Amino acid sequence: MHDTTVLTETVGAQSGLHVNLTPLGARRLLGMPMAELANRVVGVDDAFGASGAAAGRGAARRPRLVGPLRPAGRGDRPPARRDRADPPGLAVAGWRRLRATGGRVAIGDLTAELDCSRKHLAAVFRDQLGLPPKTIARILRFNRAIDLHDRGLCAGWADIAYECGYTDQSHFVNDFRRFTGVSPTGVPGQPPAARARHPAGLTAGYILARPPARPTIGWRFPSHREEPVMTEHRHPNVFPCVKYRNAPAAIEWLGRAFGFAPNLVVPGDGDSVAHAELRQGAGMIMCGSEAAPDPANPWSTEPFGVYVRVDDVDAHHARAVAAGAAIVRPPADTDYGAREYSARDLEGRLWSFGTYDPYAGAS
Repeated sequence: MHDTTVLTETVGAQSGLHVNLTPLGARRLLGMPMAELANRVVGVDDAFGASGAAAGRGAARRPRLVGPLRPAGRGDRPPARRDRADPPGLAVAGWRRLRATGGRVAIGDLTAELDCSRKHLAAVFRDQLGLPPKTIARILRFNRAIDLHDRGLCAGWADIAYECGYTDQSHFVNDFRRFTGVSPTGVPGQPPAARARHPAGLTAGYILARPPARPTIGWRFPSHREEPVMTEHRHPNVFPCVKYRNAPAAIEWLGRAFGFAPNLVVPGDGDSVAHAELRQGAGMIMCGSEAAPDPANPWSTEPFGVYVRVDDVDAHHARAVAAGAAIVRPPADTDYGAREYSARDLEGRLWSFGTYDPYAGAS
């Protein structure tokens, strides 16, 4: 299971089987935590043992006469890894609820419905489905957007984003870039209402993000032992943050002297800048005006720090706490649709970690 665009290339000829499994079905069949397979490509014999390797060889010789794949058994995998019990009710209920809503249910509402904590639900999902519930919800919501596009049920991407419950266009573009490697405008294949303006077929990045028919969550097991070459299409996710006494002048000077181009500038009170994002090549920095001290916002007076985009803020926060990081702002949902927390490192420098992606609205 991959939660981002991945290009897989193979040296030489390739043959094998393509099997689509539901995440819960794969967990039961393989008998291992799905987190061990998330964002990885593994050999079929690593998952199915000797029977998997034999099936792969048989597929090459006789494509229509392939024996059944069996999970790795005695001698193929340590007994502790063979846990093929029925999935827990919490995983089944959570998965069904997310699928029924197309990923639109808020995780806070989902945990309330299931009467469990966010942390416990995330742990169950990682074991049974490979990814945290919020990421699964994003994938399901994006899959529905692609399905609406392919079936021509909406006039354009803006209508699709609204129909799928995206709070604004930037969140939709963020997910689109993450799961396809391109922006919606970079996909020539459009809904019928716009297709006349873009007659070409789908771009390579769009095709790589999903099977030709419709998106699925699945795993690919190569039937050979050659190591695949993988390239993940990701933007940088670490952003230096600088505060200036005169931010407008600093933004102009950074462009003139260092070649930084504004990606986003949000005006503050008076002549101040509440938030700005400046690009230089593939990289980006954030900056803004110094502000009056605000106990609830450690960035109000911090001259320099770092922002890091992460997928699972709560899991990252737990890791930081375990390592002894000084948490100055616990995980919280922001008014701009992100979830973030802030901490100081061992020498007191400020770091923030969150789901906000400045590249979501980048051109």
